[in-house]
Amino acid sequence: MIAEQLLTLWNLLDERNRCLGYARYDFGDVKSHSLLLWLARGRGKRIVLKALQGIELAAPMTWRRILGIRKQVVPSLFYHLGMTYMVRALLPDPPPCKALLEHVCRSALDLRLDGEHVCWEHPYSHHAASWRDEPRIDVPLSCAHHTGRVGLMLLKAGQYLDRPDLREAGTSAAKALMTYHNWQVYPDKTCTVSYYPHTRDEVINTGADAAVLLAAVPSEQRTSKMQESLEGLVRMVVSEQQTDGSWHYCTRRHYERFGGARVIDNHHTAMNLCALAVIGRLDVLPRNLAEDARDALERGTRFYLNELFLPDGRGLHLIGSRQSTGIVGYSEGVSALSAYLGGSVVSSSVATQVREMIPKMIAIAVDQFVNLRTGDVACYRFFGRPFHIQSSRWGSAPLMQAITDYLRLSQQNE
Repeated sequence: MIAEQLLTLWNLLDERNRCLGYARYDFGDVKSHSLLLWLARGRGKRIVLKALQGIELAAPMTWRRILGIRKQVVPSLFYHLGMTYMVRALLPDPPPCKALLEHVCRSALDLRLDGEHVCWEHPYSHHAASWRDEPRIDVPLSCAHHTGRVGLMLLKAGQYLDRPDLREAGTSAAKALMTYHNWQVYPDKTCTVSYYPHTRDEVINTGADAAVLLAAVPSEQRTSKMQESLEGLVRMVVSEQQTDGSWHYCTRRHYERFGGARVIDNHHTAMNLCALAVIGRLDVLPRNLAEDARDALERGTRFYLNELFLPDGRGLHLIGSRQSTGIVGYSEGVSALSAYLGGSVVSSSVATQVREMIPKMIAIAVDQFVNLRTGDVACYRFFGRPFHIQSSRWGSAPLMQAITDYLRLSQQNE
């Protein structure tokens, strides 16, 4: 698709988002319903659970209404919307992006948890249930994924709008990660940060999200402890990379501690790549570590393109699975690959492959997931049919960000 077509599509998605508002159905919301949680806890109930999942695939929105699932705001939505508005303002014929960005920031801060530092909670009770200890009641139940990403958006929005209060909110989110979450520090100078204050998991892309926020904190406000944690997280991402360039979802130590299936999936791989690319541009690492991170980015990008995408641009959800990736895979992938090209590229052959792949990925994402009549974006395709629940967080907002990231890169290369 040419730039004019993509801008027209972006405008359609933005208009639809503003019409429907922030609170939406989300792909993961059903799994936290009490009935589904009860059925998931017993082998004899799995047949019933599968049958109900079939109903959801056939009529996802009707099924949510029957269950009484309420529409709600998932905090990382604000990350995607804020980031896309900041870039859209630099492209032709923008809407009132500053006003829209300010509304996003206000809405994000209205949803923050009470506490000394700015942070956000994950809305789904089923998430990471197998990792949980007893909840810590002395700190807010921050989610590192949401806090890291929304904090980064606020920090960048504060710089873009020249708003010290938003810059301080973003820095406060970094302090929340440092203070509220469990950190593991190892003799090899790697470290990890927990998803929640009451877990001791080691999810790699969560650490990558945290590292990006710490790297974005202005140098005069980034404490020595923050810098040490940033470097430890980057070392972790580098050391956890497999020899073929891939990453599992969690660290080796995590699987030794908790067990679980070791999977290599599309959109979490993209998040790791994007984090390495963004941190590399910020020039905040010691030289040797920066070189290791750049090498990991090269190997990871090559793996991502060759193993998680087919030559025609179709993406796979998991290594070893024939299921196609969802819209978040395509969207996070385009943003990651755009960040790769916007940095210090080492391999010209990989860069050429990236430039050829991004337009194919966008074309397939639009063709397979976007309803061009309504502006709704499907989460996945199952059995050849789009799974439409009018989601923004797991639908239109990541795609909007991917479009603006790609168009801004194209504009800079003209």
